[in-house]
Amino acid sequence: IVNTLLEHDAKPDAPEYESSTPLYAAAMNGHLEIVKLLADTNAKYEDAVKQDGTTPLHAACMNGHIGIAKYLAAKYTNVNRKDNSGMTALHHLAAYKGEGAGLSAEYQRKTVVVALIKAGADLEVKDDSGNTALHIAASNGKDFLLKELIKQGANREALNGLSQTPLHCLALDAELEFLDGEYFQASSTHVSC
Repeated sequence: IVNTLLEHDAKPDAPEYESSTPLYAAAMNGHLEIVKLLADTNAKYEDAVKQDGTTPLHAACMNGHIGIAKYLAAKYTNVNRKDNSGMTALHHLAAYKGEGAGLSAEYQRKTVVVALIKAGADLEVKDDSGNTALHIAASNGKDFLLKELIKQGANREALNGLSQTPLHCLALDAELEFLDGEYFQASSTHVSC
């Protein structure tokens, strides 16, 4: 159906009322094959930015669409692009709270972290509140992402706008039954809360 529309001059970059394009909508709704089709027809990625500054890659990460996030990270270059709140795709991935628990879903999300880093994602980028992706993952109690971000070199001592480290965020916000101290050991500074 998409091919038929494109063959009959459907505009792949036409925005709708919130300036969402078909590429953005397909990424947001998890339609990998449509994303690939639109990308192959040279849909302009830079035109697919919504009014809130989010890109199709942000939308895929916000909605837990792992395959699309990996595809877009490999296809387009600016994985560190910020939305209007200063969040990158990595921030949105760390903030994702949707379905998909279990070892397979956790493994898939870790592969997106690796794909984003391979594409040039900066682990130390801060959003408008001064939070890195590690702060956000800690706040959400995502131990599998904490481990992967630290393994990839995220700074455990980074301070956000409230002078909090990721450990502060974990202690303040996370809903965990236990805290495994291995995430934040081997630090040169002692953090006391």
